[in-house]
Amino acid sequence: MNIRLASIALIAFLLLAQTVTAQITTPERFVQIRSIDLSRSVLELFNSGTTSQSLDGWRFCTHDEDQVRRYSGSTGLNGRTLESQQSLFIHFNNDADPANAQELNISSISGNFAVPLDAAGAYGAQIYVNSAFGNGGAIADHVQFSIDGLDNPTADDRSDEAEGEVWADQNEWIAVSATTEMIVLNDAASNQEINSPSDFTVIEPVLSIVGDVNGDQVVNFLDISPFIALLSSGNFQDEADINQDESVNFLDIAPFIMLLTTLYRSAFNSLSFFNCVSTLSLVLFSVFTISESMDSTNASKATVTSLTNFSFAACNLSAIGSSEFCLTSAALFCASCPVATPASCPTRVEVKIRNTRKKLHCFMDIAAFSLD
Repeated sequence: MNIRLASIALIAFLLLAQTVTAQITTPERFVQIRSIDLSRSVLELFNSGTTSQSLDGWRFCTHDEDQVRRYSGSTGLNGRTLESQQSLFIHFNNDADPANAQELNISSISGNFAVPLDAAGAYGAQIYVNSAFGNGGAIADHVQFSIDGLDNPTADDRSDEAEGEVWADQNEWIAVSATTEMIVLNDAASNQEINSPSDFTVIEPVLSIVGDVNGDQVVNFLDISPFIALLSSGNFQDEADINQDESVNFLDIAPFIMLLTTLYRSAFNSLSFFNCVSTLSLVLFSVFTISESMDSTNASKATVTSLTNFSFAACNLSAIGSSEFCLTSAALFCASCPVATPASCPTRVEVKIRNTRKKLHCFMDIAAFSLD
């Protein structure tokens, strides 16, 4: 008897799972709310079906944390047809392009909408095929989202009608943040009759980090090469504009080096002298390449000054006259010397390298860095 009951329960569970993920059978439900651009307050209706769909008599019903049952005009979408694989973008800020037939202002639809369309609290939106608002069968699609996915007793006013028809659970919300830019229905869910928060992708803004020139959200030595490339090309990128003067040029070199210094100071202090030299060698080569790419003597001087400060700060040395510091051999300087000819390379650099207890000591005359 227990086995029979267990079997019945399992069958019921499987049937429920099939219902939740069932493909669209109602033709009108191929018209879905495919995306909501919260940065621009634009809702996209998309016809994922293979045939056109008239929107005559269709109406929106929207709610937020302060407003409920805001119905659009009963004839606002009359005369409009969504062709197969076509979108209609509803602009809640009434900034639609009048020359674009696929864009429509809510003021043109008439009636009422819960505004603004944003991620400030919670929001629920339905598109009905007619005015039978109490009938879940009349809902073509439904979407609800809220900060952190918390249930909202105001914005969920029509969620109970949507549950089991086009939405899996009235208590489940797409989780957004105050900075969310867009909510997008996943392609895999475009033919589902019933959707849930997991069927959507929430797009957050990519933050611009000064110094993160390669765009990996981290400022480190991997940003040096693309920084050099921008200096050479003369192109602009906000992340490379270290001094924020709306231009990427030699004036950004010194603050860029010092930015790396600040970020890596603790790391350098924990390194052995040998590892410190190895790491700084890469920096030296890249930084002098910056100077070679510039036609300005001032740029070269700025680079050298920054490099000197960088070396001492990175290795935690207290005075520029210290005899022991973490740099590399003179060959590197002469090979990449930021002056016109190799013959002009500073000759007063006295280098003595000795390996004592696996530490690399370089003694140099700092005055040799002067390009006067």
